[in-house]
Amino acid sequence: MKRSIKIGLSLMIIGAVLSLFGFLFGGASSTITWHDGLKVIDRKTRKEKMLQQSYTYDTVKNIEVSTALPVRIIKGDVDKVTVKATAYHELPEVNHTKNDLKVIDKQTSGANQSKGEFHISGFSWHYNNWDSLGGVTITLPQSQHLSDIQITGQNNGDVLLTDIQSDKIAIQHVADINLKNIKVTHDLTLNDIVDGHLSDVTASTATIQSDDGDLAMQNSQINNRLTIQLGDGDLSMHQNDLHSGEVHTADGDISLLGNRLTDRLAVTTQDGDISASIGTSSVTAKTLDGDLSAFNQHGDDQTSYTHKGKAGSYVITTDSGDVAIKR
Repeated sequence: MKRSIKIGLSLMIIGAVLSLFGFLFGGASSTITWHDGLKVIDRKTRKEKMLQQSYTYDTVKNIEVSTALPVRIIKGDVDKVTVKATAYHELPEVNHTKNDLKVIDKQTSGANQSKGEFHISGFSWHYNNWDSLGGVTITLPQSQHLSDIQITGQNNGDVLLTDIQSDKIAIQHVADINLKNIKVTHDLTLNDIVDGHLSDVTASTATIQSDDGDLAMQNSQINNRLTIQLGDGDLSMHQNDLHSGEVHTADGDISLLGNRLTDRLAVTTQDGDISASIGTSSVTAKTLDGDLSAFNQHGDDQTSYTHKGKAGSYVITTDSGDVAIKR
């Protein structure tokens, strides 16, 4: 018998056995899942089978999280720091020593990367990725001020921080980031993220890097240096108070609207349009391949423009794209 025929018959037999097994355990209402072993899951009550654990701590100053799960750090009506972890397969380890809180996945190797699960539902074969389900939620008392927050993901979990005060915040290797009403005394670092949204964020310095994602920053204040490096993504910065720094996109448009600038901000893109509402600031703008307009005036073959303002200075450059300067 040919090898291909043997393999085909073997797969048919395995499929028949698994289908029978699924029928005996509830038919179409159940799911046979392979994840470190054969499991039967009731699809109607699957959420009830999620693992869950909660912890409370009196004193926390430093938070370190390393997980593939989504992470939320928020303020709430609690007297103590509360940690809630939920997951379908394996909960992260939660440890507390003196002022340090650590939430770390038990598996830190490649085995804890996004895993797939094959399952049979009735007589249909499906593939699902469940690792994005569940999450870690840390709820702080309203008066809590932290010294340090460090979050490390595995490029597939979202992060939400709301109403948090900390001396330093560093987040890396995560998917989407949403920061709302955040006060950072010193350094804010976001490295290797996807999409990012910052609203009402105050920091001494901010460094943000994304290879593939958009970034929106509004109503925020960076007192010293701002550094933004985007690969393939658009950047919008609206109604911010900025001192100095540089923002760059390799392939994406940049929109600057209503920002208040006190020193020098360099704005560059290799391939994209730049629109800047500069207020009372000075500006030097240049495009190597595109149109340039300033205050609704467009000159034929104009590729550079300089305007002397009162406070702060924009230096705007695009290698390939249009530049629009507005009041």
